[in-house]
Amino acid sequence: MSTTGGTSGETAEVKQFLYHWGNRMEPDLATGHFAVMAQVLIGTTSSDLADSFDCVVCSPSWFAEWYSAERWDGDDIAEDVLPGGNVLPVTGVWLMRYWSSAAFEAGVHRLVSACSPAPDWGELANRIGRVLPWEYDYRHDGTVNQKAGLPRPDLSFWHGD
Repeated sequence: MSTTGGTSGETAEVKQFLYHWGNRMEPDLATGHFAVMAQVLIGTTSSDLADSFDCVVCSPSWFAEWYSAERWDGDDIAEDVLPGGNVLPVTGVWLMRYWSSAAFEAGVHRLVSACSPAPDWGELANRIGRVLPWEYDYRHDGTVNQKAGLPRPDLSFWHGD
């Protein structure tokens, strides 16, 4: 999405919700053990364009099972553990006690509303991206650094040793 500005600023709006259940079907409402990849397309009220903001929406029980200590040494998540094996940063996770698309969508709408208005799309998306990861967050960081005459940030601090 292009960065636009003006004296009135930019206001965000949700364009579409997409749910990726993998090889599973959407569970019944109020299911207490679940996980889904959510892709939320968000743009501005002044454009039809949208960027993707993605997260895992899951129950605490699914989170505990998926990130159990036993799995740290396996192929599933070992590559995400920082060198030394004791730290696993987790971003882009929204926990829900039970599944409700209506409750998740209401939470996203509340977030989008709370972040608006902003001076331009980059700042608006950056604000939303603090809670709901934005597909262009690192590109935005690079642009901010470039404007300040700084080098692009190193995006891989995991295994660069």
